[in-house]
Amino acid sequence: MKKHLKTAFALLFSCMLLSAAFPVNAQEVPVKTVPLAAGYLHSLILSEDGTLLAAGYNSYGQLGLGDSSISQDGGNVSLNFTEVREGIQAVYAGYLNSFAIDRQGTLYGWGQNEGSLLGIGDTENRASPTPILPDIACAAPGDFHSAAVGKDGTLWTWGWNDSGQLGNGTTTDLNAPKEALAGVRSVSVGMKHTLAVKTDGSLWACGDNQYGQLGNGGTEGSPEFLKVMDGVKEAGATPFGTLILKTDGTLWACGYNADGSLGNGTKEDIPEPVKILDRVSSISCGRDFAAAIRQDGTLWAWGNNDFRQYAGEQSDSPVQTAEHAVFVSAGGGHLLYLSEEGVLLGRGNNEKGQLGTGDQDNRSEETELSTGVLLPESQSSHPWILIVACAAALAIIGVLIFGIRRALKGAPSKEKSENELSDKELFRLEKSMRKQVSEREKASREEEESPPKEDP
Repeated sequence: MKKHLKTAFALLFSCMLLSAAFPVNAQEVPVKTVPLAAGYLHSLILSEDGTLLAAGYNSYGQLGLGDSSISQDGGNVSLNFTEVREGIQAVYAGYLNSFAIDRQGTLYGWGQNEGSLLGIGDTENRASPTPILPDIACAAPGDFHSAAVGKDGTLWTWGWNDSGQLGNGTTTDLNAPKEALAGVRSVSVGMKHTLAVKTDGSLWACGDNQYGQLGNGGTEGSPEFLKVMDGVKEAGATPFGTLILKTDGTLWACGYNADGSLGNGTKEDIPEPVKILDRVSSISCGRDFAAAIRQDGTLWAWGNNDFRQYAGEQSDSPVQTAEHAVFVSAGGGHLLYLSEEGVLLGRGNNEKGQLGTGDQDNRSEETELSTGVLLPESQSSHPWILIVACAAALAIIGVLIFGIRRALKGAPSKEKSENELSDKELFRLEKSMRKQVSEREKASREEEESPPKEDP
């Protein structure tokens, strides 16, 4: 009986180890590293140590450099990347404003605040990062409304709501964040529509739908989130269009397409998603063009190309523009992308210094803009973390197997138990780890069985 209790205790302890390794709140949305963002006429990047730098147009304080940096005529620019703030993990550039999430998960906003785009309770512009919400995993600044996803999966929206783009069932504007949906892991906003991907991979959309940007096959808008499809990895929004990256690597598009930004080879609006590309790993939507990185690291772009922000002539279908890319962001007329070595590259419109080159000359060819840029998780995470996690999982499984076998065979004698502990067949999955477990158990038994030492 006593030995049966020990077996039960071993099983219980194994379950406790599993609970510690795989917590119940596994659905918590992590803060995803976003190392760069291209706005309409400005750019944001993160250095390897998490320092935020900004360049470009600053008429509304969207660079976050403080009130003294804004000129009276609204023409102030920064031609070089200038330090703004330390300890940042993700950056997002809107039309004339910016968002950032620090390492503690606090969301900050600055720049244009018309219609309460910053969600801080008023409509005054901010020239320095201003806190908005705590415990945020990702965010999306828009032209007329904004959104953010909490670490608990709560979707928060605020700003103008004339088309129901806030997704709370009303058309009432909000000057502060309000909960709109649960179980969300990412969000993207267009001019007047919102796209949310839930943790289960389902895509939901709300707001204006005159061009079919909600992806439901019709053109009727909705002030509430409607389910579009399953199996979605991420979604991106142009002002009136939508790109959908599925978990199988296929890229789909719908909505407004007069500028060719949907990439399906035409300039006709699409009310229902159509496939445009295979083997895609990530996407980015600009004002009137879009870009995607394929699984082999090649960078593709399509849509408006007035500033030669991607290779060759304008194309209504994806064309390759670079190689070895790990992150991309499409702006108003410029394209930023990151190499595997952390080198920031870019091309396109530079009339406001948004490429950070120290001048205002446009670039029609790939140009190196900065080095030492923070790499996204897939490139910067340490392999040993995964190795340790796998080893721990194998150890836990081994303990479970051992406990279950003991329970099925009955309580063995002490001699039999010791023989089993040295059985290579039982512990073949992780020999070295099993050996350590055996030694610890043996030492513990000897300590229990040894008579207490008498005081001298």
